[in-house]
Amino acid sequence: MKNYLIGRIKRNYYKKLRRRFSFGEWHIEPYELRPYALDIKNYINSVGAKEYCVCEIGCGLGDIIRNIHARRRIGIDLSPEAISCAEYLSRFSNRGVLSIT
Repeated sequence: MKNYLIGRIKRNYYKKLRRRFSFGEWHIEPYELRPYALDIKNYINSVGAKEYCVCEIGCGLGDIIRNIHARRRIGIDLSPEAISCAEYLSRFSNRGVLSIT
């Protein structure tokens, strides 16, 4: 239930960010509302990736990669608008180095 509530709040926030950054509508669905994304995050964090570099291809707004506990995290996406927004959102992340390309 907690993830659902957080996801709904973030979804509304992402709708506002979409107007600012003009990224595709499919990016407004935060990872809290996508069970597979939570599974990916939980699995990678459970295998002890803290000492490694993790790269997500097709990172969108960077929801998954921002929540991975790794020494270095890299997000890659084809959409320059989504990358711009992901870079903006990563400013508020306190989980170490995050490179968005």
